Amino acid sequence: MAIRITGGPVRSAWVVSILLALPLLSAAGAFSEPTSDVRIGGPPNQAELAAFAEAGGGLVIDLRTAAEGIEETREEAEAQGLRYENFPLGRDPAPESLVDEVGATLEAARAAGEKVLLHCASGNRAGEVWALHRIRQGVDPDQALAEARDAGTTGERLDDLERRLRSD
Repeated sequence: MAIRITGGPVRSAWVVSILLALPLLSAAGAFSEPTSDVRIGGPPNQAELAAFAEAGGGLVIDLRTAAEGIEETREEAEAQGLRYENFPLGRDPAPESLVDEVGATLEAARAAGEKVLLHCASGNRAGEVWALHRIRQGVDPDQALAEARDAGTTGERLDDLERRLRSD
């Protein structure tokens, strides 16, 4: 399929930017559900948080840093009656201490019958942390990697995760 863009450079740049953003827009709200009580992915919007709360959601775990704009999500989650926890994870691989903290918080919520939404800015970090947590639960490394991929873990982070899982 050929696309012809007319109208000058400004209009052309606008159309191209919209086309480049389409994959990001289609991925928004696409949460993986590796278990019936855990959803993983990128940042939820207001409607997704409302739907999560309506479906029995109880806890939102956000792995973004403050610089990534967590306050809006915190406020909206709390407005929906959801608990909100932030465990900031930057560009480096997830440290064991963070995996321990997230895992303990996640499992306490699940034990209390709450559904959990684990997210970051794209699902990349959330999938990594989930996979490392799952390994500690005794899940097969191939299954943990598949769940990380489904959540959005890609590229160098996925490669590093695979090395970590294979070396344990």
